[in-house]
Amino acid sequence: PYTFTLGTRELLRADFSKQVGNVPFFQSTLVTVQKGYIVSFTFLGSDNDEVEGLIEKLSFSGKGAPRK
Repeated sequence: PYTFTLGTRELLRADFSKQVGNVPFFQSTLVTVQKGYIVSFTFLGSDNDEVEGLIEKLSFSGKGAPRK
């Protein structure tokens, strides 16, 4: 795992790939701790570019959901 910055957040990232028959699988997992909880995001794709495209769409807002 290595440190990965996304916007203003610093996360840990690990990348994996595996070939199953003729089908390649690529995975990246991003992990952070927020308010005492471990939060993990896992992205899967058929190539590294697809996974990177998914990660680029991840963003964090400054406000949480309103409490009821």
